[in-house]
Amino acid sequence: MAVTINGSTGIASVDGSAGSPGSRGTDANSGVFYSADAIKFSTGGTERAVIDNNGLSAAGHVIQYVQATTGNINGRISTNDSSSFVTTGYSVTITPTNASNLIIVGGYVTTYGSAINRGTYLQMHNGNTGSLDANQESGVYFKIEGPWLTLPFKYTCTAGTTSAITFTLYFKKYGGSSSSEYVYLGWSSSPGTTKNWNDMWAMEVAV
Repeated sequence: MAVTINGSTGIASVDGSAGSPGSRGTDANSGVFYSADAIKFSTGGTERAVIDNNGLSAAGHVIQYVQATTGNINGRISTNDSSSFVTTGYSVTITPTNASNLIIVGGYVTTYGSAINRGTYLQMHNGNTGSLDANQESGVYFKIEGPWLTLPFKYTCTAGTTSAITFTLYFKKYGGSSSSEYVYLGWSSSPGTTKNWNDMWAMEVAV
């Protein structure tokens, strides 16, 4: 392995790779290696962490956390539609640093049903794919009229882009076709500056 020592530019070596790092000890496949604008670390021949222009990235490491603004999640809304999901208007926007990273969207809403044996269904709309995901649905069922319940939700996906993605929560009523039966989200019709018993956030996690 060639090493160059220069009085002006310092010490330089080969970039190396995960299996043969440019800087290592007696273990030939564990150490530090390099690529454009990045310092990488490997053990056992496998890349474990990267420091690049976006900061530190290691598998399972949270790259960023975005809290939805209060005004995007605190409205009181209702629907009597049991056939189609409609937008809640509750949303959060995140700009991934790497298209391969995992995006996790989570939160909770407060919901109420105006009739017995009805429920609230939630699905997430992914602004990048332009679609809802029925495989990550959440819901609650009312055996009595009311009471107000807290309904959590979680949605995960591969980022697929480094452009901003807006995730929007959709909902519909479960059961019955009567137009006089509603499900509601958001405790108060006058929430002011509170979150109205709702919350929503997004995280980017390195893979």
